[in-house]
Amino acid sequence: MSNEYSLRIKALSGKRCQNIYRKGKKRKMKYKGYEAIIEYDDQDQIFFGRVINTRDVISFDGKSVSELKQSFEAVIEEYLEDCKQEGKEPDKVFSGQFNLRITPELHRKLSIEAKKQNVSLNTLVEEVLAKTV
Repeated sequence: MSNEYSLRIKALSGKRCQNIYRKGKKRKMKYKGYEAIIEYDDQDQIFFGRVINTRDVISFDGKSVSELKQSFEAVIEEYLEDCKQEGKEPDKVFSGQFNLRITPELHRKLSIEAKKQNVSLNTLVEEVLAKTV
């Protein structure tokens, strides 16, 4: 099974592609826990997307928003079915847990700050990280 799942794969030059923004944010789509970033190719007049929360490469496109949505859902279903047929576990959406390596001094400072705020170290780090995205 190829790592490229797409109903229609196109080679698109980055110079011809223009990101779609609304209030400074790229447009996103979600389906069954998979999230995609949507872009627009002005020359070909086509929307295209890529799934961003998986290691596998999953892309799709459509000439209209409804066609794009259908294409996204179809490519996710195709990906899940291909994984099932091959006995491969689909790349799961993120668990919400990751290991972080920091200096002992920073660890100490964060731990002290968490105690001052009467929260757990995890809660403090989550709040700080949430402010950056």
